[in-house]
Amino acid sequence: MTKENEVMEMLQLINRRLVNSEGKQRMSNLHNKEFWTVDELAWYLNAKIATIYSYTHKRLIPYHKANGFNLFKRVDVYAFIEKNRLKSKDEVGGDVEALMLS
Repeated sequence: MTKENEVMEMLQLINRRLVNSEGKQRMSNLHNKEFWTVDELAWYLNAKIATIYSYTHKRLIPYHKANGFNLFKRVDVYAFIEKNRLKSKDEVGGDVEALMLS
C-alpha cells in the first residue's frame, strides 16, 4: 500500500467518526481550505490548542505567520500525520526478516 493510500485511509477513518452534521460540515470546509488556523488544526487532530502551539514552538509542524496568526497548509498537515505514522507489527516483522537475510 502506498503512503498516499494510507493517508487517504486515515482521512476516511476520521470522516467516518464524524457523526453529527456540524462536524461533517466543518470537515468539508477544512478539506476545501488551503490554510487552517490553530483552532481548526486542533479540532482536526482532536488536540488542545496548547498542544498545537507547543508543536509550532518546537518546530514539529511547518506553519506560516500572517498578520500575527499561525496558519497551517493542509498538505503540510497531511504530511505531518504521515511522518508520525507507526509501523504495524507485520511491517516491523518484515523489516527484521529482511535485515536477517541481508
